[in-house]
Amino acid sequence: MTSLLTPYEIFWYFLIYSFIGWCVEVIYHAVVKGRILNRGFLCGPVCPVYGFGMLAICTMSALADIEAMGHAGVLVLFLGGMLLASSIELLAGWLLLKLFHARWWDYRTEPFNLGGFICLRFSLIWGLGTVLMMRVIHPIVSDLSARLIPPRIGWWILAFCYAGWLADTIVTVLSVMGLNKKLKELEELRLSMRTVSDSMSQVLGERSLRDKQRLDESRVQAALARAELRDARLELQKDVQEARQEFRKDVQEAREERRRRAAERAAALRSEILAHRHFGTGRILRGVPELYHADYEDTLQELQQYLSGVPLAEASFDASLDDIEKKEDRQ
Repeated sequence: MTSLLTPYEIFWYFLIYSFIGWCVEVIYHAVVKGRILNRGFLCGPVCPVYGFGMLAICTMSALADIEAMGHAGVLVLFLGGMLLASSIELLAGWLLLKLFHARWWDYRTEPFNLGGFICLRFSLIWGLGTVLMMRVIHPIVSDLSARLIPPRIGWWILAFCYAGWLADTIVTVLSVMGLNKKLKELEELRLSMRTVSDSMSQVLGERSLRDKQRLDESRVQAALARAELRDARLELQKDVQEARQEFRKDVQEAREERRRRAAERAAALRSEILAHRHFGTGRILRGVPELYHADYEDTLQELQQYLSGVPLAEASFDASLDDIEKKEDRQ
């Protein structure tokens, strides 16, 4: 039976295959989607899910002694790699969604998917990739890491790399938490507009009721003094018209102020979110254009469209204001 991995090998393989996985992601998006992106959850050139996947596959290969199986080992590698890699991808996607309410990948449009975290097409790709990695790439990586980097030097290199990896993880987690807060504030801007609309509708409704009451009172008075009815009605209509004009003026001024403040704050939030290309929330949105947020999907999509050069954030923002204003005008 092939010997199990040593701690030294585990730490090295995790870093190496995390880096190789990041390279695969960058190449895939450059070739298939025509975009050069810094992929992955972290800012650095690593995709840890690939590192965990390859460690699991190396352990499986050692425990099952696949090298001794000959040609049958290829089938075992394919099936085992497909199941292990898909399981790790499923777990990682589920954890990211539960912890951060966001998806870094989404297979819900793919046939035979499970919760959008895994799908049959990519599971088959993971199986084929496992055979390629274990039969071609891993022997080279294993030989080079053992021969070129002696442990007395390698451990110091590993300590430095993992310190950077830990710092990257902390910064990224804080960035994602900051992104959630800013998305929440953008969403609350919409809610606040709706609240202002409702309060204006309430004021308008109360004024209308008062106007109706005054008209009813005039009818009663008219029954008692018909001679004064015409003058009273004309005076009342004049008062109502002036009150409505004054109210509409106040509403228009409130609309303009609300639009200005909301647009300024929304623009400031977008600038904060997209400020940096190579780290923070700006890096996340640029590196993961398909990022999905369970709580603020529409707001996040507007940011992605704005980032891609389509200025729909302002248009959508203004459209929501216009819808509210049309409703107020009808009332």
